Amino acid sequence: MNAQLEMETMEDNHWDLMQEINRKLDILLARTAPKPKTVTKRSAIKHDYPEDFEQVNRAYPQRKPAGNKRAAFAAYSQRKQEGFTAQDILAGARRYRAYTDAEGLTGSKYVMMLSTFLGPRCEFENAWELPEPEVKRPQTRDEWLMYGQKNGIVARTGESWDDLIKRIQESLR
Repeated sequence: MNAQLEMETMEDNHWDLMQEINRKLDILLARTAPKPKTVTKRSAIKHDYPEDFEQVNRAYPQRKPAGNKRAAFAAYSQRKQEGFTAQDILAGARRYRAYTDAEGLTGSKYVMMLSTFLGPRCEFENAWELPEPEVKRPQTRDEWLMYGQKNGIVARTGESWDDLIKRIQESLR
């Protein structure tokens, strides 16, 4: 019986020892285990931009797909460091907006990305002149006659319709 009691005591000590080792291993593993990384999308991170950049961004024509605002801000900051003023850049953005509106490009993939516009080529310095509006030339004889009347060209006594229209057409050249 003594041997049996000794055996039970050894088993209990062994069991306690194993539990203590497991507890210490858990503590050690918790300290050295890599922490799980939290995944955040860059698009979910909110950036605060200065108001002068936001004005440029609002004045600039919309583009599909949209460009990278952070890259645009980096280019904007670089141009400001080079000595360009916010007013110069804003005026260029407004000129480009008027140009893309006149050409029917606003909202398309053909609008330059803002980061390119603000990039090292300084596209905001371009004049971005509006295209000349197309003059719709009269097509029919009646349209030519109405055009002539609007511009003070009227038929002379004894002048044929063909001669009058030729005179009106010559006035366009």
